[in-house]
Amino acid sequence: GSWQLHTHPDLLSRLRELAPGWPLTAAYGVPLLACQGIAAVAALGTSWLAVRIASLPPHVEAADPAPRWPFVHGDWHLISPWPDHQTRADSVRTLRALVSAALEYAATLA
Repeated sequence: GSWQLHTHPDLLSRLRELAPGWPLTAAYGVPLLACQGIAAVAALGTSWLAVRIASLPPHVEAADPAPRWPFVHGDWHLISPWPDHQTRADSVRTLRALVSAALEYAATLA
């Protein structure tokens, strides 16, 4: 609708890359991926993804220190969409698996 998206275009492209075939939607100016109407992954600002999942896999690091976003608590976790400790191919593979798991988790909440 009339909400302006508050996300950098590069981050939006990254979100699309991590979930090929999934439609992007938005809520209150925040682009996101949802499953059965439940938000699973949100792109925030210039460099953060908020991922909704019970717990992050051991090999995925939460943002440290995490910036404050009012809805990021409980089963929401902030991560970098561009982990610097992995090659690009490994990063995409890891994050695609995480996004897929977040979408599956959102389906359980529906």
